[in-house]
Amino acid sequence: MDVLAVAVAIINLILACWRLYRSLQGLRLIAMSWLLLAYHGLFLIPLTISGKFSTYRNFVGDVLVVSPETIRYLALFVLAFNAVFAVAEVLTWRVSSGKGLRPAAWELRGDPTWLKGAKGILLGCLLGGAILYWFKMEGGGYRSYVEFRGSNWPQVFFWASSPLLVILALQRRYIPALLGCLPFLFFATYLKIRSLVLLSLIPVMVVFYYQFVSQSMLRKKQILKPILVGCALFFFLVGVSIAVTYKKAADVSGIANTPGQITGLPDAGMIYGSSLVFQATLESGQHLGFNGLERYLLNIVNPFVRLFQIQPRALEDPAVYMAWIIDGVPKNSLVFYHYPTLWYADAFLAFGLGGLLLAVLWGVIFSAWEAFMTRNSLIIAVLLPFYIWHCYFLIRGTITGATAPIAYATYISVAIMLLVTPARYLRKDRL
Repeated sequence: MDVLAVAVAIINLILACWRLYRSLQGLRLIAMSWLLLAYHGLFLIPLTISGKFSTYRNFVGDVLVVSPETIRYLALFVLAFNAVFAVAEVLTWRVSSGKGLRPAAWELRGDPTWLKGAKGILLGCLLGGAILYWFKMEGGGYRSYVEFRGSNWPQVFFWASSPLLVILALQRRYIPALLGCLPFLFFATYLKIRSLVLLSLIPVMVVFYYQFVSQSMLRKKQILKPILVGCALFFFLVGVSIAVTYKKAADVSGIANTPGQITGLPDAGMIYGSSLVFQATLESGQHLGFNGLERYLLNIVNPFVRLFQIQPRALEDPAVYMAWIIDGVPKNSLVFYHYPTLWYADAFLAFGLGGLLLAVLWGVIFSAWEAFMTRNSLIIAVLLPFYIWHCYFLIRGTITGATAPIAYATYISVAIMLLVTPARYLRKDRL
């Protein structure tokens, strides 16, 4: 056992938990990111204790061995990345929102005519999009989704309806909000795509939690109850994730078969995948450079690129490249494979040690987006589902997935809300 590596992994977990606690104290949305980082940091500890491990690469029939030195290098990189991210997100928050600024109200009062009109349009997107999406995806499954059969206009309008659920939750109408989650949960289970929960159930739970926390912490000065409620909601979501992706490994092979998954917890093996990427990259010395960032930015402007029929240059998806590293998947495979392995591997695969600078970029984007979004509850309603999606996929290491599926849906949701009430976005509402 490498004592230094284990100590670094423990320090990293303490850092993530401390930032989680401080973020919750400040009623900040960045707490969701730190919760994910603490969760994955927990699995780094048994990896460092194991010292080394090997995995069989199915497509090429060889074995990739991860050395103790690589695991120690990974642990140091993870700690450094999280520390830089912490500094960047804290400083950006103080600059963009103002130190001492009171948290957002997390509530929409009343039900004026303009809001009813917006909810009616979004409800049409929800029902019409879900019905048409079913006809597109009937008989399909996980593989159909990841191979882009699910990329269609019904899906776009279906996803664009997600702000409706947040509006209802902000109005404290939780039963209608949860009923609106049912089509998303149905497709999540049917297609084994748990990410659909990011656009539905999780935003509703986040609104409920921050409404509860604001009452407990700001009025009653309590911290224990919010933490216990947050833990209960988190483990509930872990259970939902396990249920949604049950037997998913029978559909496609992948990193689910690597060590660390024996716990049965979602994504428990992803940090092991990171070590595989670090090992292969250190051995080859090859990096993807700006490929991932270019695809990230291209996806944001892709609707306009297609509108003007501009042909972008071909770029390799880092998560697809990782599938070749981890399992030897041929690059010309007729079946789409992508093995994301957390943003540490994505950053290192792109720039080596220079990838630590990506922690600065993500810290700035996460906090600046949060500061803008929490100006008032209406902006929260429009952008919260897409913020959650973006943060989750970046931390997961799917830099392309952070922007690709939601670009169209985000623009449509924003257009609908701007159409009914453009001036109200300029107002600030705080507790």
